[in-house]
Amino acid sequence: MSETFRSLDTGNIQIVKDRDASYFRIYPKREYYIRKIDPIEVEEGLTIGQNVNSDAFVLVGQMAPGVRTRLIFADRDNPPIAEFTIQKSQFADLMPNSFNSRKQHGVKKKKKKKK
Repeated sequence: MSETFRSLDTGNIQIVKDRDASYFRIYPKREYYIRKIDPIEVEEGLTIGQNVNSDAFVLVGQMAPGVRTRLIFADRDNPPIAEFTIQKSQFADLMPNSFNSRKQHGVKKKKKKKK
């Protein structure tokens, strides 16, 4: 995948996460995408002791519909796809089948109508 999306530079992590969610609504068959790190994510990373800077990238992966992970990395040509694949597999092993069987983002289990 050669797309890299730019940083939003909003200062609001929820806006960044909402954009990530929108991406997977638009492209529901994609498992991940790569984008530049947002300054708020740099700040967030430094707060928890990660060594990150504004030149980093983020692999945003969809573990299941509506569940995403963000993996920060420095080398654009070497994204952590294998790490994401392992995380996704481990997540799938832990989740109930009904959750993992949903194919599209935001699809809820339909209730049967009583007659």
